[in-house]
Amino acid sequence: MMFENIHPTKLSILQAAVEVFGQKGFNGATTKEIAKAAGISEATIFRHFANKTEVLYEIVNSVVPTIGVETLEKTIEECKTLDAREALQRLMQNRFETISQSKVFMRIIFTEIKYDEKLRDLYLNRVYEPICAILKDFIITRMEKGEFRKINPEIVVNMFMSYIFFSVETENLLKDVEHHSFLDQASAIDFTNLLFDGIKESGNNE
Repeated sequence: MMFENIHPTKLSILQAAVEVFGQKGFNGATTKEIAKAAGISEATIFRHFANKTEVLYEIVNSVVPTIGVETLEKTIEECKTLDAREALQRLMQNRFETISQSKVFMRIIFTEIKYDEKLRDLYLNRVYEPICAILKDFIITRMEKGEFRKINPEIVVNMFMSYIFFSVETENLLKDVEHHSFLDQASAIDFTNLLFDGIKESGNNE
């Protein structure tokens, strides 16, 4: 993943913070621990950020969109020549893979946005709304090709996103209990088939 627009030192702080937040939780993490993980002094962190909250803001502003939005755009582009079912499956697998690789940190974000209005606005503007817009365009394009039924595309996007949020929250709720993961590739395929069979145009027997 490329982050050309972020200063190298700043990027190392952000990457270290993701690791430390994932291990300690946001409230349990300290700038001293982030500095140690980044291999820099704590003073260096404060030359870039006022506190750890500002670090979290910048992660959601810069790092998460690169991982969450840009990878989705790339996948959409790669799916242009695929049939509707396979394209939808590829999108779901991309989302599951992305979330699975950072699910601990994503749980932290989902927890903190309940209490931090600025963080919530950042997440909505930089991550959630762009992802929804990309998915909506994908659905509309496939509708225009006659592959999906003419239904409200926002309902389809909401089903897609709701499953992602449910899966992350379930992983958090059952983290200390043996359970089936809803974020594995088999689940991605099962959910894709259920969703596709509900929205495919009649006569589309892919």
